Amino acid sequence: MRSVARTMLGTTFMALVLSVFLNVILVDGVRANIITNGDFSTGTFEGWNTSGNLSIATMASLPEEWRTNWDLTSWNSVMNGNFALMQASSYLQTSTNFTTTIPLSSSSRPISLSYDYAVASDALNSPYNTVAYFRLELVAKNFNESRKYYLVYSEPMWSATPQKQVFTGTVKLSEDYFLRGIGPTAESYDEQFEIWVSFWNPFGYNYIVGIDNIDLEVLPANSNAAPVPEPASCILLVAGLAGVGIYARRKRSMKLA
Repeated sequence: MRSVARTMLGTTFMALVLSVFLNVILVDGVRANIITNGDFSTGTFEGWNTSGNLSIATMASLPEEWRTNWDLTSWNSVMNGNFALMQASSYLQTSTNFTTTIPLSSSSRPISLSYDYAVASDALNSPYNTVAYFRLELVAKNFNESRKYYLVYSEPMWSATPQKQVFTGTVKLSEDYFLRGIGPTAESYDEQFEIWVSFWNPFGYNYIVGIDNIDLEVLPANSNAAPVPEPASCILLVAGLAGVGIYARRKRSMKLA
């Protein structure tokens, strides 16, 4: 009796686990992070084009003078392993950016864009009432229309007050951010995406910015994610419940006998 019960319960449990697993594979499998080396795990800017004062760093590699000038403890929560590091000087205005172009094998639309950032800033007698900032942009290209679209941008910024600032954050833009209009045309599918990360360095600021875990998820135009897992899930769930029913029936029959 106990062995039968254990077998039936084990079967039910495995059916439910497999059902959940298939849901994850079949639904989320069509969602794909299409950025190569978005976490800079290679230790290089492989897959990216760079310009300006950029490097790959780790928390352990940051100079001691920076740790003395700023308390960078909070950076540990978002800068894990390798990350892209930008350094700005108060007396040198430079154009700094890194970009990547992602051609796709089939038309897709973005459904999620996220990244982590960490900032340490020191405003040194800025002669202007300016702000410092960096921007991450997502650009799409539809070859049928032969032009690019600026789908969305994220622009964290900070002022000269307080003089010393250290802060971190995570930006996650959901599907609604990428809609171009109202109605069916809002869901536009494209064949190429570009990520631009650029920095603006006003006079009077010393600052460093870390960027990590850039993730862009897309949904192919020919995907039909919602209905796919339902038959498999229902069959497995019914099989599991049927196993429980059979066990209960046998147990009642044995009692009556």
